Amino acid sequence: MDQGVIRAFKVYYRRHLVKHIITSAGVAVTADDINITALDVVYWIQGVYEAVSETTIRNTFKSTGFEKLSVIDGIDALQQISITGEIISAEDKSIEELDRSIDDNAPSFNDWNDSNDKLLVINGIINDDGDSNEDQLNDDVASCCSKNNGGCGKNALCSENRKTSAIKCTCKTGYTNTGSAVHVVCKDSCTIKNGGCGPHAVCSHHAKTNAVQCTKKAGHTNTDSCTVNNGGCDANAICSYDATTNAVKCSCKGGYTNTGSSVNVVCKVTICANATWSKNGVTVAGGHGEGGATNQLFYPWGLFVDDDQTVVVADSQNNRIVQWKKGNTTNGQVVAGGNGAGNRLNQLNQPTYALIDNETDSLIICDDKRVVRWSRRSGTTQGEILIDNIGCYGLAMDEQRYLYVSDTRKDEVRRYKLGDNVGTLVAGGNGAGVGLNQLDYPTFLFVDREQNVYVSEWRNQRVTKWKKDAKEGIVVAGGHGSGSALTQVSYPFGLFADTLGTVYVVDEVNHRVTRWTQGATQGTVIVGGSAYGAGANQLTSPIGLSVDRHGNLYVADSRNDRIQRFSIEKNC
Repeated sequence: MDQGVIRAFKVYYRRHLVKHIITSAGVAVTADDINITALDVVYWIQGVYEAVSETTIRNTFKSTGFEKLSVIDGIDALQQISITGEIISAEDKSIEELDRSIDDNAPSFNDWNDSNDKLLVINGIINDDGDSNEDQLNDDVASCCSKNNGGCGKNALCSENRKTSAIKCTCKTGYTNTGSAVHVVCKDSCTIKNGGCGPHAVCSHHAKTNAVQCTKKAGHTNTDSCTVNNGGCDANAICSYDATTNAVKCSCKGGYTNTGSSVNVVCKVTICANATWSKNGVTVAGGHGEGGATNQLFYPWGLFVDDDQTVVVADSQNNRIVQWKKGNTTNGQVVAGGNGAGNRLNQLNQPTYALIDNETDSLIICDDKRVVRWSRRSGTTQGEILIDNIGCYGLAMDEQRYLYVSDTRKDEVRRYKLGDNVGTLVAGGNGAGVGLNQLDYPTFLFVDREQNVYVSEWRNQRVTKWKKDAKEGIVVAGGHGSGSALTQVSYPFGLFADTLGTVYVVDEVNHRVTRWTQGATQGTVIVGGSAYGAGANQLTSPIGLSVDRHGNLYVADSRNDRIQRFSIEKNC
């Protein structure tokens, strides 16, 4: 068969297929609520196009009355083809009228999958000529965006992937996609949250670029970012602008140290070596005798204070974790456990410590022989196990969100990447003992910005510091046996190290908190230390210790079933 006739047939045939399928797709979406993408349409056209063969053309011509293909002018023959099966004579209608006739008689979408399939592919005969005309097909596919903007809508830009023929719709400048990545719906950006402008600004569009522009309303003054909520910086930080990018930059004020990261700046007070605290504590949680009511605690153990001064308490004998918000000293909120002692996912069994992971808004808890995580979101009724079969006692988390866990059964501390249950040894691991490469019953932990790990060793009556990757620890407090001398700590528990490397540790048996500066051979008493009791200046078997961003000390006064805050009075 003459190749010119075949090519002319394919071009003409395909042009009408495009019209038919797009028309039918539009009807289908409206009537049947079926999502049909431009890519679907392209695949349909391509499939039909590739199926066109010499046999297809012969059968088509035959159906229009041309028994023999002796007609040289292929266009004359093609004028009598009707895809819908209707025979249209070229003598009666022009090509333009033929176009309209075919369009008017386009089958509905629900017909495409049955009887009209064979009309589209003429008896379903596949292409046996091997003539795919790929280059010509690609040219036609590339023209999809020129037809009805590829179905993208008037406020979107249409583009195509030459390899996959996929159509991509992207909202024009000044418009926002309120649909999805697949079904793009472009609306005026100014109608979506005022285009990102402030509540006292008018949103409009640039006359030439159509970009969103914000103009202050009458009676209001335009202010820079640093004057609004301190640019999002910490309350103890100075807001400024980067000289190169003009982005907001946060820097801690004098007397404060960044304990966060370069991106998330958290400014905590720099505690001087000679700082002092109030001798009298203020009860911020519990203090109503032992019990299980929400205003009570029963042998509070580990203690964690968040940057907003939320106090999280491991309420050991109540088998729960209780949260006390700043300013509410009347009642706490049970945020984990509280369903009796047990190992079910909705239970805890004498938990020793809990910390807040702000990244996931969850609590990570040292429970009975396991580490569990509970979401802080309302409605949470159970936790999930992170690490099982471990003698967990204390926890800490560093800036990179590595979790540190003390194991009293193996006398070691390991660092875990969240989701990992093996961990890397960072302290001890050589059996129980007094050697500098050993630990003996490690309880609470503290990790500083350099990933130095501080460990309270309950049976060794000391606190050791393990520098990153060290094989041995350094004694930084105690280490001289049990006793009440200032060179000793008796059964240490909670601890904290400030930015100067000064260590603060709870001395349970001596009912006190002592401070040890770097290189010191003895400590100084900063809280408690007199006879045990329930007075404001007394402690009875204190366990947990935490420090807020302002330098105030919080102590879990376990036998008095309360949490005491000792405010910092004198600093640098």
